[in-house]
Amino acid sequence: MRLRAVNQAQANAESAWQNRTGTALSALIAGNRDKLATNELAATNAVRTGYINPGSTGRASTW
Repeated sequence: MRLRAVNQAQANAESAWQNRTGTALSALIAGNRDKLATNELAATNAVRTGYINPGSTGRASTW
């Protein structure tokens, strides 16, 4: 009987750990996706406003 309780407690602990790990990884992925979208928007705006010209090698970007 005692062994069954220990096994169940271990299973519960592992399940909780997996849930926390999954939540943390999801947050990292979402954060990376948001940062990428922000960077893409900034680059698009810089090109549209003429701040940078992707076809030119003579003008360095300062951002």
